[in-house]
Amino acid sequence: MRGERSNRERTKEKKEDIKAQYDQLQDSKGSMSPTEYKKKVEELKTELKQAKEALQLSEERLRTLVNALPLGIWVRDSDGYLVLQNDEDIARFGDIIGTNLEDDSVPSEWLEIHQNIKQRCLSEGPIQYERTEIIHGD
Repeated sequence: MRGERSNRERTKEKKEDIKAQYDQLQDSKGSMSPTEYKKKVEELKTELKQAKEALQLSEERLRTLVNALPLGIWVRDSDGYLVLQNDEDIARFGDIIGTNLEDDSVPSEWLEIHQNIKQRCLSEGPIQYERTEIIHGD
């Protein structure tokens, strides 16, 4: 929803906060007992572990949601690499995670579609919904 921060953003902020706390802890290491220092380090490790687990859970939920959709969903990064593909898309096109549109094995119509969408995103911002059909003749 608009205005909400993603779990990834919250986790990144939490990790940055933990790093800042750790840096502060390193600076004040000489002014506390070894036991107190060790306790603080363990607290920070626990916080970091919890943040990582929350991110992993969020990513699992996203994967479940994307796979439950009855249409092919894929995401390419700004360099053209496929970084997410749901089960429906894999059934249609095969598992092509990690491929780049500039690979020789990628059909030219995929490259053209991606270039058009990428240009629109760069000029207009994120696209809320885009449906593209690629019909392969037999």
